[in-house]
Amino acid sequence: MMGASLASFSLHAMRSFPVGDTTMMPLRRPLLNGVRHALRPVVTAADQLRYRERMPAIDGIDPDNGILQARRIDLIEDRLQGGIIGSACVVRSGRRLRAYLRLEAMQDRDPIRADVLRLLADALPELRRDAAFQVDTALVAEPEDTASALRSMQRLQLAEALGIPDDYASRHALSWIDEPARLHYADRDYVGRTLWLQHAAAQAWQAMRRAAGSHGVRLEAVSGFRSIAYQAGILRRKLARGMAISEVLAINTAPGYSEHHSGRAIDIGTPGYPPAEEVFESTPAFAWLREHAVRFGFRMSYPRDNPHGVVYEPWHWYHLGR
Repeated sequence: MMGASLASFSLHAMRSFPVGDTTMMPLRRPLLNGVRHALRPVVTAADQLRYRERMPAIDGIDPDNGILQARRIDLIEDRLQGGIIGSACVVRSGRRLRAYLRLEAMQDRDPIRADVLRLLADALPELRRDAAFQVDTALVAEPEDTASALRSMQRLQLAEALGIPDDYASRHALSWIDEPARLHYADRDYVGRTLWLQHAAAQAWQAMRRAAGSHGVRLEAVSGFRSIAYQAGILRRKLARGMAISEVLAINTAPGYSEHHSGRAIDIGTPGYPPAEEVFESTPAFAWLREHAVRFGFRMSYPRDNPHGVVYEPWHWYHLGR
């Protein structure tokens, strides 16, 4: 069992050294997606507040004997159910690299801890060199058929819970989109939220924005990566306001089928105009994108009369990976 092998990750709040303001500077590490859980680096002020509310305690290290250097500070997300279920921190003290977790009471179970620790070890292989870091692989093994079964279960659960028609994908010529294993910091969006994209898309977006700026055109990110759980939340809120599922799906893609799940799609705006509105097509920013975006590997996904039945979205652009 995991209990003994995770002794170094147990929490002893009475004699602990919390990672607080001294190590809360933004750490631009990749966002890590597993099949069941995700590790989202603490970047924004809102992230920091949520982290402090569920901050792990560091035990077994004397902070007076050296400077603690945080390598990762993350919020732990449940990818199947949605929501934050805890936090994780990896610190270096001298030559040691140690990981600490704090999970909500109902989530504090060995398989969940093991899954999160595996994600950390994949990102920071140095953790595996610590004799105390021993993860029971039987608890975290995700063969491809198991991962595929989990995705199928998630798809069926979402369809049933939200009332998505069985023929939705075939009728709209859409395919299920898996979330990438890693997402990279791509700056902030227009309201200061962290923008996550796949690495190539992030680099292309930044290069395209600089090029537009050199022509006097200001491009702003409205939205980048959105998880399947987040997309489901959008639909739930609209259904709760009394909209029919047919009305919602005429505006929003069903969870699991949005290009935003890929980490390659970005909604683009420009100052002085409302975000994600058709009026964007009348802006100099849109005219510039129509002429130059292809040079950076972006294409507009949903022109008028597109075969997917998605409303015209001049603001939505997808990076083709080149």
